Amino acid sequence: TIAVPVIVPNTTQSITDLTTGTKRNRDESDILGVLEASFDLSKLYTDVTNLGGQNNGAVYLVDRIGTVIARKAGDKVPIGADFSNLQPIAMHKQALSTPGEQTGQLDTNFTQYEDQYKVPVMGSLAIVDVTGWSVLIQQPVNAALAGLNQIIQFALLIFIVGLFVTFPIAYVLSRRLTSPLAELVKGTEIIGQGNFDYQTPIKSHDEIADLAAAFYRMAQELKHSIQSLQKERNILEEERNKLSVIIAGIQDAVIAVDLTRHVTLINRAAEDLLGVKGVDVYGKPIDELLNLQNGTDQIDVTEYCPINPEERDGVIFAKDNLKLTKSNASELYTNVVTGKIKGGAATNLGCIITLHNVSKEMQLEEMKLDFVSMAAHELRTPLTAISGYLSVFMMENKDKFDDEQRSFLNRIGISTQRLISLVENLLNVTKIERHGMNLARKPIDWVPHVKELLYDFQNLASEQKVELHFDEPTEPIPQITIDPLKIDEVLSNLVNNAINYSKANGHVTVIVEHKGNEVITSVKDDGPGIPETALPHLFTKFFRVSGKLEQGSKGTGLGLYISKAIIEMHNGRIWVESQYGQGSTFSFALPIDTA
Repeated sequence: TIAVPVIVPNTTQSITDLTTGTKRNRDESDILGVLEASFDLSKLYTDVTNLGGQNNGAVYLVDRIGTVIARKAGDKVPIGADFSNLQPIAMHKQALSTPGEQTGQLDTNFTQYEDQYKVPVMGSLAIVDVTGWSVLIQQPVNAALAGLNQIIQFALLIFIVGLFVTFPIAYVLSRRLTSPLAELVKGTEIIGQGNFDYQTPIKSHDEIADLAAAFYRMAQELKHSIQSLQKERNILEEERNKLSVIIAGIQDAVIAVDLTRHVTLINRAAEDLLGVKGVDVYGKPIDELLNLQNGTDQIDVTEYCPINPEERDGVIFAKDNLKLTKSNASELYTNVVTGKIKGGAATNLGCIITLHNVSKEMQLEEMKLDFVSMAAHELRTPLTAISGYLSVFMMENKDKFDDEQRSFLNRIGISTQRLISLVENLLNVTKIERHGMNLARKPIDWVPHVKELLYDFQNLASEQKVELHFDEPTEPIPQITIDPLKIDEVLSNLVNNAINYSKANGHVTVIVEHKGNEVITSVKDDGPGIPETALPHLFTKFFRVSGKLEQGSKGTGLGLYISKAIIEMHNGRIWVESQYGQGSTFSFALPIDTA
C-alpha cells in the first residue's frame, strides 16, 4: 500500500481554515489531503522468481534504492542484496534524482559491466511503471558470446573445408582458362613476327576460341593491308624514281625545301649553277644557298620561299632578272619561280624553287642595246642634217618646183622624219631598258595642255577625213605633276594611232576625267578594233597586229611599249578596251599626287 500527500496547487492564493471558518494566505506546508492506493505485486514477484532462460543467466527485481526484492529460483544472491553500485542500477537511480527525467521506459540496449562478483556481464534494465522498481537481466560475457563464437568457429571450419574443396576445382578451371590464353599470347607473338597465316590451336567453344578466331581474321586483314601498302609503296618508289630522272634531266635548276626551309632535293643543273654538291647542301637552310637581289634590293627568303600552311597549288612567287651571288662571290642573273603543290604539308614539302639562268640572254640583250644605241646615235646625225638641208632647199627653191617635184620632195621629208622618229624611239627603248630615262616633272593644268596638243593634230585629222573632238570635262580637274614632254609623247602616240587607223569620216574623241586620286585620259576611236588574241601583246616591243591593221600600219611597234614605260615611270597605269570591228579605247591614268 502506498500513501501520497496532496499539496495545495501553487495557483491557490488563499485557503479557508476548516476549524475556524476564517480565510488566510496559503503556506508551502499546507496539505490538502492524503491519497492512498494499493498494488498487488505478487504476480510480478512470481514471474521474476519463475523466469526461465539459460542456466547461467540471472533476473532480479530491484526497488528504487537498488535492493533485490526477488530473483530467479535457484539464484544464490540473497533477497535484500544491495545492487545499488551496479552500473545499470546506478544509472537508474541518477535518472530518478534528475528533475523531469522519465521513468517506466525499457532500456533495450545491453551494457557491459562487472556484477557483484566482479565478473564481466552483459545486462539490460527494465523499469516498472509507477513504483520505480526495475527488472535487471544479466548474463556473463562469455556465455553471451558463446553462440557468436560457435558461429565464427563454424564459419572458419566451413571456410577451411571449402578451401580444400575449391582449390583443386579452381586449379583445374584456371588451367582451362590460362592454357588457351597462353596459346593466344604465343599466337600474337608469332603474328607480330610477320607470320600472319598462323592460327592459334584452341579447340574450346567459348569466348576465348571466339577471340582466337577474331585474332586470326585480324591477322589476315592486316596481311592484306600490308600487301596493299607494299604495292602502293612500290608504285610510289617507281614514281619517285621517274620524278628523279625527270628532274635530273631538266636544264633549269630545281631545289625543293621542307617546311623549315631546309634543302631536301637539288638536281644536277642546280649543282652546276650554284657550284655546289648535293651531299653538301642537303639539310642546309635555303637562304645560305641563295642570295638574290632585285636591282639593289635584297630579297628576303620569306618572299621567294614563303611557307604558308594554307593548301595552295601553283606559282606563289615569280620574278625575272634577279641577281644571284654565289658562294665564290661570282654573280649571275636568273628568273626565279617558286611553286607549291597541294598536300605538300603532309609530306613535309614546303615549296619547289626553279632557277633559269638568263645571264647569257642578258649579255646578248646588253650587246643588242649597245648596238642599237650606237646605231641610233650614228644615224641621228646624218638624218638631222638631211632633214635640215632639205627644209632649207625647199624653202629657197619653192617657186622653181612643179607639183610633181614638190610632191617628191615632200615625200622625202616625210620619210626623213619617220627615220628620225624611229631613231628617237630606238634611243628611248635603250634608255628604258637601262633605266636611264630621266623625268623633268612639274605641275601643270592638264585640260588646257591637252587642248593645245590636239590643235596640232587637226591638220592630220582633216587629211585623213577624221573628226577629232575633245570632250571637255564639266568639273574642274586637279593639277598633276608630270614630265610634259614625255606625257605629250604618250598622248600624241595614242591620238596619232587613232587617226591613222580610223576609217574615212570616222570619229576620234579625247576624254579627260577625274576619278578618285587619278586623272584619266582616254582616246576613243570607231576604227576596226583589235583582235582579242592581240590585246595581251600590244604593249610589248616590236609587236604589230597582223591582218588589216598591219596593212595600214606605218609604225615600228615601239610606240605603245615606250608609252607604257613612261606612264609606269609616273606611277600610273595604261590599258586598252577593244572589240574587233567596233573600235578601241586607249586610256592612261596618272595619280594626282605624283611628284
